[in-house]
Parts: sequence; structure tokens; C-alpha cells
Amino acid sequence: MQNPSQIDQLVAIWIQQNHFMNIFKQHTGTSCMEYLIRLRLEKACEKLVQTQSKSVQEIAARSVLPTSQISIDNSKQHSPANS
Repeated sequence: MQNPSQIDQLVAIWIQQNHFMNIFKQHTGTSCMEYLIRLRLEKACEKLVQTQSKSVQEIAARSVLPTSQISIDNSKQHSPANS
């Protein structure tokens, strides 16, 4: 079982994380996860434009996107034409 000081530390960490996420969303208008996905999609789109020797799946995997289907769905949603 955890002692009270460990619980207090865990609560403090959770509060700091929650505070950061709220401040981040206030300043960017998006969650940390949405921001990270958008950034990764932008980089993946740049790679797609720059190279023809790699598949969409390979670029998605190298960009740490969850799956090529998610990356394709999100790229449609977050593409510069839709921004």
C-alpha cells in the first residue's frame, strides 16, 4: 500500500498535468493530443510530397501515426485545404 506522501505526490503530479493541459488548450484552442496528431500529419504530408519511393503506410508508421486509416481520415480532416 502507498503511504500518504506518495499519494500526495501523485495528486500533485495529476493536478500539474491537468493544469498544463487546460493552459495548453486555452492558448492553442486544441488538446495536446489533437495538436500532436496535427503536427505528425503535417510532417507526414511533407514526406509524401517530397518522396515517391515510400508508401503511405510506411510514412504513417515512421510518423508514429496509429494506423494508415486513421492517418488518411485525419489528413482529410486536417489537410491545408480543410484548415
